[in-house]
Amino acid sequence: MFHMNPEREKIMADARREVTRHKRKIILRRVGVWGGALVLLTAMVWGLAELASTPSQNSSTDTLKEAVSPATDHIEGNPNAKVVLVEYSDFQCPACEKFYSIVKNIKSKYGEQLAIVYRSFPLPQHDKGTLAARAGEAAAIEGKFWEMHDKLFDGQEIWTGKSEAEAIQTFTDYAIQIGIDKVKFSANFNSPAIIARIQRDITSGVSSNVDATPTFFLNGTKLTNIVSYADLESDVAGAIAASK
Repeated sequence: MFHMNPEREKIMADARREVTRHKRKIILRRVGVWGGALVLLTAMVWGLAELASTPSQNSSTDTLKEAVSPATDHIEGNPNAKVVLVEYSDFQCPACEKFYSIVKNIKSKYGEQLAIVYRSFPLPQHDKGTLAARAGEAAAIEGKFWEMHDKLFDGQEIWTGKSEAEAIQTFTDYAIQIGIDKVKFSANFNSPAIIARIQRDITSGVSSNVDATPTFFLNGTKLTNIVSYADLESDVAGAIAASK
């Protein structure tokens, strides 16, 4: 049995509370329209059950709840493309490292016909997942998110087995290698705004029924049974053909 680190525990708790508040508001609005004690009682029971449970698979919720925005999202490729692939990922996740090269190959094949969006969803069992996400966001402040993104996945086996302090030093070395000032990177890495940015991605993932990484959404619809390049490429190709 693993134990969450305090920082990660707070992020996940805040994310679930935010989603629960949002769902409560929806219920209360419906109660106002429908009225009746029975509806109110049903809403209360549902709300208590929601607070006590984690998100479960439900086809009605398997759509992207937070729209992609060039102002807040990390977008690679053509931001105006008709086909948008959103990935919820964890830099320490072995499966995400596998799909790192798969997504790169798909980007190379479809170029300007596709926009690729990365959102952080560090899992609690990965002790350096949140640290790596912070490194990515710290680099993003300096306009170097995708360069750091590649460094983190290329070096996953290296920093995963290190201590926390050693991993942070490795991330700092990566920052220097991609042209970021060491002092600026350190300041960004320790900024509260970084934690808030990661929490926003986690909250949006929880609300969209993300419970594993990587999880992909293609034009807002969650993809299932994606285990290989062929699976993901087939869906992307179909979406691009349909957009023409």
